[in-house]
Amino acid sequence: MRAESIVERLNQARRALFFQGYASPRLICSDGSIVSLSHGIGEARSDAEKLLGAGSEPLGIVAAPKDCGRPFIQVWQENDAARAALRSMAKSLYRRRFVTTETSL
Repeated sequence: MRAESIVERLNQARRALFFQGYASPRLICSDGSIVSLSHGIGEARSDAEKLLGAGSEPLGIVAAPKDCGRPFIQVWQENDAARAALRSMAKSLYRRRFVTTETSL
């Protein structure tokens, strides 16, 4: 997967999630790194390129709800390890808001 397509997919998720009441999504990578669009698309692309170059793979997206609902979790790699890693990261990022069920697009 190329950095440009990763950032485009993250940006598409940001647009869709905004209307569902979520904050800006974060891409979680296999090494635990996070790519965010908070500093702009250019910096997100640069971050994604560095992570891909280091051998990290995108696992999926997590996003915090703007209210007290549950976090959004979208797995990009359909396997149990990726799902468990994303749930763990969502719990650590949004502990107060975490509910056992997931929301998806």
